Amino acid sequence: MPSVAILFTGGTISMRHDPVAGGNVPVLSGRDLLATVPGLDSIASLVPITHYRPAYALYPRISSEIQVAMESVMTGTADVPTAVKTYDERVKGIAGDAVMTAAGS
Repeated sequence: MPSVAILFTGGTISMRHDPVAGGNVPVLSGRDLLATVPGLDSIASLVPITHYRPAYALYPRISSEIQVAMESVMTGTADVPTAVKTYDERVKGIAGDAVMTAAGS
């Protein structure tokens, strides 16, 4: 299973208006946001801590496929097993079998 790092910066998606503070403040943690994505652990293993975007030339294309898989599950156009299978096939097409085997071993 591929490893994925989710970057949480405490931005707009985590904000709520706080009249006492006089504006928007972050109220959700990264863990809170991850809890709103059912099936994510079926698509990839989450990297617990990361500080940068992977310096891997194919990463942007693989990242895009993660987004497609997650969206298909969240919108109901695919169930989790189908989204995972499609994701695996697309990543193999991008990175090749050798990369997938090395990552999975």
